[in-house]
Amino acid sequence: MASCTSTYENVANAQIAVNSSSILSRSSSATGTKPVSSDGVASPAAAVATVLKEIEEFGEEVEGKFKKLEGAFRSKVKRPDKELFCNLKTQINEELEEVLVIQGVEVPSDKISKFDVFINLPDANNETPLNIPEFAGSFVNVPHLGMGPGMKRKKILRIGIGDKLEQLGIKDMSSVIVTVVPKGKGKDVPIVIKGIKIEYD
Repeated sequence: MASCTSTYENVANAQIAVNSSSILSRSSSATGTKPVSSDGVASPAAAVATVLKEIEEFGEEVEGKFKKLEGAFRSKVKRPDKELFCNLKTQINEELEEVLVIQGVEVPSDKISKFDVFINLPDANNETPLNIPEFAGSFVNVPHLGMGPGMKRKKILRIGIGDKLEQLGIKDMSSVIVTVVPKGKGKDVPIVIKGIKIEYD
């Protein structure tokens, strides 16, 4: 759960240091490349900082914008203003959950489809296991009787990530990397998303 301070602490350093050994080691196992160690052989922190700079922000849903998931898709996602969090928490006098929202999910109604979502694991792919801290959640569409070919199902995926950010040691980052990965047979089924954002609920 985010702490009630008015700004994100030491954001630049946090982004560089974000669980770098975890990201690099898991990315290496997922892609088959050699893990990067932090014993002076290479710099995981520098590698993570480079990845963060290269990733673009997909942003919230706007009319006419969409992304067809033909493979793993990653986006930088800004977190809400901490001042807003503090004000809301004071007004309602109860805990707020930080929620990752995948907007405008569209899938064929008559086909099984699935995608997994990872936090700060930019190289996650179809082979990445789910029993890792960076796994946030999944979307699964199960066909229903009466749903014929050509019909679309439109959904919004909401995943609470407050505890996840704390578990990964990145609760003070102003932005995170979200990776969406079509999985199993579902990776061959057309899946569209229209926005990615984080909000308080």
